[in-house]
Amino acid sequence: MDQMVSGSNSDLVLNAFSWLTGSESGITIHAKSLTTETLTVPSGAGSLWSGLLMFAIPGAMLVLGVVIWAMRRKR
Repeated sequence: MDQMVSGSNSDLVLNAFSWLTGSESGITIHAKSLTTETLTVPSGAGSLWSGLLMFAIPGAMLVLGVVIWAMRRKR
């Protein structure tokens, strides 16, 4: 997991311990790697998630809103 953030989590912990012990001269900031990796999503998964995020979830919120409105109106 630490490699996913270029080792920044371990740097943060080590720098925090250095600060807590009072030896701020040991604090370092490492350079980030400039290589990038692209995320490849299969078209089926992309279609599924886009359908859920654009239609299913807003549609469910709309239905829930209508149900709550109807229940409050009957009171």
